[in-house]
Amino acid sequence: MEKKIIGLVDTIILKKKNQLKENNVKTLMDFDLFNRANKVTECTRYNQTILLMRFITRTKKNFSDVTRKDVEAYLASRKVKASTLDMDKIILKKFYKWLNGGKTYPDCVEWLKLSNNYVYKSSEDMLTEAEIQPLWSISQESLEKAIP
Repeated sequence: MEKKIIGLVDTIILKKKNQLKENNVKTLMDFDLFNRANKVTECTRYNQTILLMRFITRTKKNFSDVTRKDVEAYLASRKVKASTLDMDKIILKKFYKWLNGGKTYPDCVEWLKLSNNYVYKSSEDMLTEAEIQPLWSISQESLEKAIP
């Protein structure tokens, strides 16, 4: 019995089916089903699927045959900001943990670490309510003048 198309992610996978190995198509569909069952939003599932399809297309392997060198080569080829690269690492780790039965990370992704290049704001860096109030009143006055 053929699987019924449920949404955007299924459509994307089936549209690119000819560029992927059959095992990989089934694996992507199963991973999407797992995510749907866990109430992952369609937008997140779409982003995960696009990344995984880009990754596996470049490696030209089955997901189960990917090595650490394949992951390293893929990440090194990405010309993106550290935050985007971190998102790629998160998705790859989540996927491979799922592929590994959900218990542990396989060797190909176990070593991945996030860059931690995020700048967190302290409470001293934030505006206080007293500092915001004059800005708010000026913006309200401007709005009233603009819309008679």
